[in-house]
Amino acid sequence: MRIHPAKIHPGIRIDKISVEGGAGLLFTIGVLALFLVGLPVTRWFLALSLLLGVVIGVILRLTSRD
Repeated sequence: MRIHPAKIHPGIRIDKISVEGGAGLLFTIGVLALFLVGLPVTRWFLALSLLLGVVIGVILRLTSRD
């Protein structure tokens, strides 16, 4: 029996869909909302990561040499 290489379908491919700018932001907010509704434990992760991000951002802003 011969094994033939798989042919790539010429239709829409997920790696060719551009997700940047406003569409990327909308996609990210949508996925975030799905996780927050579906997995309530992620709410703690979101809250802590936002707090940590703000703290790190303030530290970087205060220590930058612009």
